[in-house]
Amino acid sequence: MKKKRYHIAFVDANVMDKFSNEVVKGAMRAAEKYDVNMSIFPVKYVNHDTGQDVDALFEYQYNALLSLAAMGKFDYIVISIGSIGYACSIEKKREILEMFHGVPVLCICDEIEGYDFVRYENTTGISQAVDYLVKSGRKHICMMTGASDNVDCQERYKAYYGALERNDMPFEECYVRRCDLAGREDGQIDILLKENPGVDAIICATDMIAATVCKAIKKRNKRIGEDIAVVGFDDLPFATQHNPPLASVRADAERLGYRSIQRVVNLLNDCDDGERFLKSSFIQRASCMYDSDKMAGRLELFEGTREDIATNILGYIYEDQELHDNYVIVRSFCVYAVSMIMERIVEGRCQETDISYIIHMLEAFFDGNHYHNDTLLRIMDVFEYAAEWVGKECPGYKTKAMDRIRKKMYVKLMAGLISMTSMENQNMFDYVHNTNLVIRESLMFGEDLTQGYANVLSKLYALDLKTSYLYLLPKPVIYHNGEVFPQEVQWQFKAYQDGVHAFVVSEEEQNVEADFLFHNDFIGDDVRHTFIVVDLYSREYQYGVLVCEMQSENFLMNWEFMVYQMSAAVKMVGLLESQNCMLEELHTKNMSLEEVSKQDELTGIYNRRGFYDAANKLISSKKGSGEEFVICYADMDKLKEVNDTYGHIEGDYSLQVLATCLQEVLGDTAVVGRVGGDEFIAVVSKMDVKSANEVLYRKEQWIEQLNKASSKPYNIDMSIGLYECTCQNSYDLKAAIDKADDILYTIKMKKKTHR
Repeated sequence: MKKKRYHIAFVDANVMDKFSNEVVKGAMRAAEKYDVNMSIFPVKYVNHDTGQDVDALFEYQYNALLSLAAMGKFDYIVISIGSIGYACSIEKKREILEMFHGVPVLCICDEIEGYDFVRYENTTGISQAVDYLVKSGRKHICMMTGASDNVDCQERYKAYYGALERNDMPFEECYVRRCDLAGREDGQIDILLKENPGVDAIICATDMIAATVCKAIKKRNKRIGEDIAVVGFDDLPFATQHNPPLASVRADAERLGYRSIQRVVNLLNDCDDGERFLKSSFIQRASCMYDSDKMAGRLELFEGTREDIATNILGYIYEDQELHDNYVIVRSFCVYAVSMIMERIVEGRCQETDISYIIHMLEAFFDGNHYHNDTLLRIMDVFEYAAEWVGKECPGYKTKAMDRIRKKMYVKLMAGLISMTSMENQNMFDYVHNTNLVIRESLMFGEDLTQGYANVLSKLYALDLKTSYLYLLPKPVIYHNGEVFPQEVQWQFKAYQDGVHAFVVSEEEQNVEADFLFHNDFIGDDVRHTFIVVDLYSREYQYGVLVCEMQSENFLMNWEFMVYQMSAAVKMVGLLESQNCMLEELHTKNMSLEEVSKQDELTGIYNRRGFYDAANKLISSKKGSGEEFVICYADMDKLKEVNDTYGHIEGDYSLQVLATCLQEVLGDTAVVGRVGGDEFIAVVSKMDVKSANEVLYRKEQWIEQLNKASSKPYNIDMSIGLYECTCQNSYDLKAAIDKADDILYTIKMKKKTHR
């Protein structure tokens, strides 16, 4: 029996945020390594104050995905509760976690009682950083941290305070300010710098805060690393590229995501590895070093045996071998390269052939692209540190040789970086072009709006999506900030994309439940999948979701574009569908109004306008056939007497009866209308009534039976002028009606004479 492939929900904050982006990347790599399906739910920050940022006013809409994750029937849910709920109380975090009742949950970045977790061990790295700053002669060390109820921030603050106390350093309350962990400028950094004019070092709770602190320091014309040392936390990839390179506490975000999935898989397989904390360590870089101290720490990389040196170098470049597929290759080469440098440069004769061999060996290795863009600058650091180390340990000519090697590798690696950047620029150009195609397609829906969904999805393959599945709500759901997204909603599976092809889902297959969005036969379980959920919304309205399968992690940085573009496309289709419904309804109403406008309100037969319209159509339909018609012009006898004696209600009743009489005598093919107070006109094919005399006979019989059966104190009757003719057009009809009217007038005059 085939083993079931686990499906894990991974709920994180904004995946375009640098920290969350690294966490998700690590989780994706672990999901691939351990062969589990994963659905990524990129929500935003709960209880986050958007302030005056109008663009972020409706970002709470992403948090509807929390409810969707709870409804998805996953085997396990991993949630970055420390990031999502960084602005929340413990009670609010618990409220979020309780949404997943019945599904096992692993928290990351925070520790909530009653829930399993994986998070950083914060103390060691912060303590090392403070110790280093004290050793470097810093006297006034401050801290920028986050909310006091954030577990990581609590521990980092305690480690900072404890290290100051252990080193007999001064501390005052004004040394610490709390700010947004994402580093958004909120004035707190300016307050700290103003209240502490003598500050010469700042420990920051995140790299994002540290980057913002550096900007504030530069605005004051202070030198980072010289006047004020800055230390971050997380050691995100941009730290090495920062100007100056940012010292940080390495607590690898990518490793955190990787480790969370690794632990969940172990738990699902009934193996509790017990490892919940990730180590942290201080990484020295230029943002916290005096010029005279820059070599401190660097030379430690080259202590011990050749194996030790290779291990130290790899430890500097990589946090964890599991995150890099080529780690084994790089390690093997690193040991060999260290051995060659030791034998031929440091311990050897260091001849030109030795230098050339080492340069050739290194160039051949780097030509194989056995490195990632995010590790390239760390590799360049290693060559610089190696040159400094050789300069300290060896005679001057060997120092010059090592410096030649360093410069040669610097040029080589820079060329590689330029090549990567050029490729990235080309990829970005292609991406922009392809996004324009998606935008164009979303604006060019044809008459078949359902097919329009498939047309848009068909362009997504070019945007790095292997497959995608569009699920919409029958009607947009209003979702306000702080509310729980309704559980009892029906989803409609509208269309899906598979590679370059896209398909419309048949109407009978569209209605699905929430768990179908992530587990169904269209997706299949024969291969592993990693999905990311794109929330489709506009202002306070939720439209649905697009469940996407990424071809690479590059899509993470374009996820929000997909949110906006697909939301706009779905909203447009919805508006077009509503417009079509309104037009159909309006057309129906207009048709009804048209009919009403042609109908006599009292009798229900045609009024004057309706009669002429219908009569002309009847004549036109028989045009050229030579067919004859009987034209009837009639009015009620003694209507005034009935009205005066018995009231207008009886008069109205009499008119209604006479309308019915004409309809029944002339038959269904006749056109009958009331054209005045008591006047009626009718036209009928002679073939349907035989002759004018036949019409008159039927009328007399009908009236006689009516009056015999009636309990009314009066008799009802009408006079009729009948005229037989051949009509070809409206002019003929009008002339025939005049003839019938003349005949009626003659009949009425005779009746008056016989009285």
